[in-house]
Amino acid sequence: MRTLAFLEEIGLGEAASFGEEAAALGNLVKAGIPVVPAFALPRAAYAEFLGGKPMRKVLALCDSRRPEEFRRLLFAVPFPPRLGEEVRESYRRLSGPRDTVLSVRTEDEEERAGSAEELLALVRKFWVEHLSGICERGGNFYQEPLPLLVQQEVTASRAGNLFTSAPELESPDFCLVEVIHPEGKELFVFEKGTGEVIKRTVSGLVEEPTAKEELRDLSSWAARIERVLGTAYLLGWQRFGEGFVFSRLKRIFLSRP
Repeated sequence: MRTLAFLEEIGLGEAASFGEEAAALGNLVKAGIPVVPAFALPRAAYAEFLGGKPMRKVLALCDSRRPEEFRRLLFAVPFPPRLGEEVRESYRRLSGPRDTVLSVRTEDEEERAGSAEELLALVRKFWVEHLSGICERGGNFYQEPLPLLVQQEVTASRAGNLFTSAPELESPDFCLVEVIHPEGKELFVFEKGTGEVIKRTVSGLVEEPTAKEELRDLSSWAARIERVLGTAYLLGWQRFGEGFVFSRLKRIFLSRP
């Protein structure tokens, strides 16, 4: 039985199980858009983490007045063996024969793991902290799943963010490209149809300005991503040679007149 899934195996139809970010990235992969490899731990994996008899006994001891004691008991519960082995196998499929750094994240938090055992420890940490929060506010452990996304960390010559559309832009015909520098950033507004730069601004210290020609293809990617996903998104991008690859993703909510 497999519970975890790689991006190419899922799409927006599975967002309820795998989380919107993983599901949307899966749609991009299927459409041929370059995305950093990743896999997701869905709500079924969370349910398996909660399903063993030792964990159920600990959950029954929830006391919002003693959160540290509850957290200690949660950390003491053994990780489900079958799920743990699947996490290790999925890590090795991403990393290859040598350990590599992966990003582990929810909608709101992100941490990094440099080995399979570090990954398992982070998965446990995310879920234990989530369960502790549910206990403190009197929620239902079984009705508030927490999917996780695990993605390769990449190093590139340039990196930043792509807003396929943005609230501050006058028209959906434009996209916003952010280039991150050590002590500052550049912002480019591109017209999606032509790739022309409409505006460039700088904040902070930018020692090596980016040529607009390096970024022009992102305007085409912005239009294509919106066609695939049906709405505006913020994506992380990295540049490799003459191309781009995308990683983090979050929906942008636009107010239209």
